[in-house]
This record gives sequence, C-alpha cells and structure tokens, in this order.
Amino acid sequence: MMANHPNLYLTIKMRKPNEATKSYPLNSTGQLRSNWLDFITQYRDRIMISSDSKYWGSTIVNTTTADSLSDDAIGALEPIQKLLDQLPKKIARDLARNNAAAFLAK
Repeated sequence: MMANHPNLYLTIKMRKPNEATKSYPLNSTGQLRSNWLDFITQYRDRIMISSDSKYWGSTIVNTTTADSLSDDAIGALEPIQKLLDQLPKKIARDLARNNAAAFLAK
C-alpha cells in the first residue's frame, strides 16, 4: 500500500512484544527484524512512532494515575527506545520527532 499511495503515512505503536506475531518490529530477543529495517528505511519519511504516554516538557505523565515517571509510562517507552537504538541516527530522529512535525505542518 505504501508504494502505491505516496500520501499514506504510518504510525508504529510499540506495545509490549507479542512474540507470536511477526508483525511486531522486534523479535523475541529485542532485535529489529530485517524486513522491518528494510521497510522503515524505504519509507522513513512517512513513518512515525507513537505511544499512549503523555509528555509535558521533560516529564512523562501516566494519565490514569497522574504519577510522573510511572512504571507503566517507563515500560511503554522501552520498546520504542529498543527500536530507535537499532536504526541509523537520522532515521531514528525522523521516526521519533521530525516526521510528525513535518506532517502536522502540512
């Protein structure tokens, strides 16, 4: 679909890994799957990372409990960080921040 629709964007929501599915970007050892690396590299300007954690400044707030830096919020960020750490820095920055900013500026 991405190849046929240049106006299509994708968000990757990194939840706790489900080892039973190959659609999750990381394998059971936390390594980025090669097919995901190829896909992300090819469409790096149209992919964004998302989570349910809320951010205000440098504080992560769990809206359910209103606890800053809750275990749930930190746990939600770990898979995202594992993914981003395995990408070239430019691509990681684009997925984590730049692509969303560019999309919202349109």
